[in-house]
Amino acid sequence: MEKTVNYYMNLPYVLEMWRDEDGDWIVRVPLLKGLMTHGNTREHALEMLDEAMALWLEVALERGMEIPEPQVEKV
Repeated sequence: MEKTVNYYMNLPYVLEMWRDEDGDWIVRVPLLKGLMTHGNTREHALEMLDEAMALWLEVALERGMEIPEPQVEKV
């Protein structure tokens, strides 16, 4: 099965979110090196992350990069 941007976008990646000294929200995906964005609200930061993540994944797939997937524990 060829993995697509949509495939990766639907995986349960862990996000880190915090506020910077100016009050903006910063969000990043630790497993996806360099993927970080921000917004003036949490909602805006998450919207920006969706766009940035899709672009990050598109470039990674075009370049044939290995894309890490989150590990999911089965209960």
